[in-house]
Amino acid sequence: MNWKNSAKTKTGILIVMLLLTAALFFSGCAPVEELASELKGELGMEGSETPLTEMVQEEETEIDEEDFDPWARFEVGSGKVAGFDLSNNTYYDKEVVTEEGESEPSDKEDKEDKDKKEGETASEDGASYEYSDEKNYCFSLLNADEKKVYLQIFNCFMQMSENVELATFNTEVVDKCFNYVMLDHPEIFYVYGYKITVTKRGEEITRLGITGRYSVDEDERRLREDAIEAKVNDILKEAPETDDEYKKVKFAYDYIVGHTDYDSNVEDNQNIVSVFLYGRSVCQGYSMAMKYLLDRMGVFCTLVYGRANNDNHSWNLVRMNGTYCFVDATWGDASYLDIVSGTQREKINYNYFGANDEILFNTHLISSPAPVPECTSLDQYYYVKEDAYFTSVDLDKLHRLFNKYRMNGTPTFTIKCSNKDVYEEFVAELLEGNRLFEFYEGVTSANYKRDNMEYTLTFNV
Repeated sequence: MNWKNSAKTKTGILIVMLLLTAALFFSGCAPVEELASELKGELGMEGSETPLTEMVQEEETEIDEEDFDPWARFEVGSGKVAGFDLSNNTYYDKEVVTEEGESEPSDKEDKEDKDKKEGETASEDGASYEYSDEKNYCFSLLNADEKKVYLQIFNCFMQMSENVELATFNTEVVDKCFNYVMLDHPEIFYVYGYKITVTKRGEEITRLGITGRYSVDEDERRLREDAIEAKVNDILKEAPETDDEYKKVKFAYDYIVGHTDYDSNVEDNQNIVSVFLYGRSVCQGYSMAMKYLLDRMGVFCTLVYGRANNDNHSWNLVRMNGTYCFVDATWGDASYLDIVSGTQREKINYNYFGANDEILFNTHLISSPAPVPECTSLDQYYYVKEDAYFTSVDLDKLHRLFNKYRMNGTPTFTIKCSNKDVYEEFVAELLEGNRLFEFYEGVTSANYKRDNMEYTLTFNV
């Protein structure tokens, strides 16, 4: 127990000790104490201790970074919220966190009026940040009190502050808001977790303070931010000038899949640094980079966590031309058998580009910290948009696709069948019935690839 007091003489120390002893004897109360505990968010690990300024008993629990599982708290399940209303964000509560870690209103306007305002901005290192549902889906899900905590955490991380006081005594609210900040802000790549300090007097919590776990110092952060900004600006120079959000999302998807190799050993593989600066990452890096690019392009996007093939996984929920659907860039970066040379090569896979619930839940389970809306439509699904989705055997339509890709000079293309029955009918008609040769001239053999799980057929044109 570390006791701190300001007495400057032995007499003063003796008086303080006598007073404390008397108080404890007559009241039976526990001494004033502070429990400094480590609360892991979904990305939280360990870090330095914030000095205390009161007379306290201090206890700290450390979380081992190597043993930390960011998905451990998530319960595997659908995680769906039927009919979820995405128009919930009707105002923005403005709160500025000072460098001393105290939370105070940013101006003198009446709080009740301030709570009803729309489109206000938060302090971001002296700049302004406009909150909107397009970039800040998770923020829009919170109630008024939770939004205050979210903004305090956001400002703490942007300023790389320590022990910032929060407007709640509920550590579960802090955990929720931390995760929502990280889901909304892929640009905060330098935070990998947080430490919460709980101050108590007896059994009563009097203060919660948060400190970010920062992976780099401020100078290194700025260098990486500048490098990412330069890289993304170059990428966006090639972006299509269109209002068609399908084309925008496909551009971001094609770029990330085409320029990133899956590598679980690369540094910073849980954030955008690994994608934009190293060209190697894992699922969270892919999905964070998708959100970062689509935020810049003005397209709604958020992250979704869960499991796929019995492994932890993350992907994106997007809104394309008014339709909510799923995009999994990691699963788009697959090795395909080159049906021309017979060798392995990288090829973009679109099986989970614009997928609805029915398609996604064949292989994915959602266990995300934030609820997601139902995704029932396929009108932005890649195979539907490219006229390569078959609900029945249609050889005339298949002929048109062969001709289209021959004219484009595309060596291969893939079709997807809506279900197992249609797929098996195609296999029987084309492959077992040898009608595939009707699509080729002057050849005695044809190359194709079957996927009995995804109900796809890939053809060499």
